[in-house]
Amino acid sequence: MSPFLIVAIGIFVVFFCIIGLRLHVVISLLLAALITGILCSQSQLFQYAIHSGMTEVDAAKLSQQSIGTRLSNAFGSTAAKIGILVIYASIVGSALIKSGAAERIIRSLINGVGEKKLV
Repeated sequence: MSPFLIVAIGIFVVFFCIIGLRLHVVISLLLAALITGILCSQSQLFQYAIHSGMTEVDAAKLSQQSIGTRLSNAFGSTAAKIGILVIYASIVGSALIKSGAAERIIRSLINGVGEKKLV
């Protein structure tokens, strides 16, 4: 199957789950990743791994892994990469709320845009 078609199906699944089924975004993304993983062939995974700089042995190991293993490894590495960013954002958000700055930001936006346009 064409890689572009696989990506298009994955994007469709995300939008359908979020808009049509009203599922949570994380569940929608995981479902799309699962479907995309099912649609990818072993040869496509092998070619991707080779083009990503893996050795042939590592590429063969990746293409032989189950969908669940690949999905959990990818999710874990992504969570590790953005984990510190999420922690910092939550600290800043908490500080904004406790200091009252978040309230001032919202009031400034309402005054600038107008209350009728925000609804």
